[in-house]
Amino acid sequence: MNIQAKFKTDHCYSEYFLAVKFYRMSDFLHHFEKIKVKDQAIANYLEEIGIEKWSCANFSAIRYNIMTGNNAESFNNTSRDARKYPITTLAEFLRYTLQTWFFKRRTLAMESNKPLPTKIEKKLEDRIEAAKTLIVQPLSHYEFYVMDGDRDGQVTLQTKTCSCRRFDLTSLPCMHALAATLSRGINPYSLCSWYYTVDEWLYSYAETIYPVGNEEEWAVPDDISRRMVEPPPYKPKAGRPKTKRTKSKGEKIIMQRHFEIPSKRYRNFDCKSKHSRNTIEKIYDRRHDEISSSSVNDAMVLGSSEKETKERVGERERNEEFKGARGIFSLRY
Repeated sequence: MNIQAKFKTDHCYSEYFLAVKFYRMSDFLHHFEKIKVKDQAIANYLEEIGIEKWSCANFSAIRYNIMTGNNAESFNNTSRDARKYPITTLAEFLRYTLQTWFFKRRTLAMESNKPLPTKIEKKLEDRIEAAKTLIVQPLSHYEFYVMDGDRDGQVTLQTKTCSCRRFDLTSLPCMHALAATLSRGINPYSLCSWYYTVDEWLYSYAETIYPVGNEEEWAVPDDISRRMVEPPPYKPKAGRPKTKRTKSKGEKIIMQRHFEIPSKRYRNFDCKSKHSRNTIEKIYDRRHDEISSSSVNDAMVLGSSEKETKERVGERERNEEFKGARGIFSLRY
């Protein structure tokens, strides 16, 4: 979904971004009404594709902190250069990439000495500090009304819900829920989903990815080794193979600008001005004719024989040609 590419405008971007991020239904409706006022066509488009697909407030299941589904896009970008090589090289690259990811993340999980990963711990600590300033009004053993000075929240610890809906959708306690736990002396970690724990993080990358090894050492069953697998019929297309996917409808296509390289110029050191090659050749031809005529006239005036005149003229022309070529055809960019 790319509103800017489809409607050629971004004047609803701020309202759309706020409508996406807010968890309360009242906040979502407030900003979505602003979108309708600014551009009804954009509002109709957002309703047609399904509000529950892009709005946190209208999402019914647990979303955690995931707002996009671009995992395939990210992985394609990682393997963009490797796709230029044969399929076996690409497969080895993917195997090595996953092997590296699994090892690094497994190591980070094993080195952690807290119940939650570092980023989640930092987020929880910030919310606990904010929760210490809130006013908690107990309603029952599990229900609390928490006043934050702006948009109060009603918390139910038994069902792990809050009227702000942040706790409901992320499964990580909001500041209202944390204020209630602090007032009752409950461990805040008990309200966090198992999804965020370091143990689950370690379990996700517990498996080890091994290299395939030398082909000569593979233990292949006889029934498989006897099979002859031919490559599929394929007719190579003209030109270079594609390395980038075809853009979907509505996606912005970035056009690459190609700048023209200015043509090289040759510098004439005699006249200190720039000429093209054709101009230099014309100048050279004109000077060659002038040199030849002047040489003949000088020789005839001195009374030399015709043979001597030709020899002198030829030697003089060769000297002038060498000097002229060295000066005229020297390159200067």
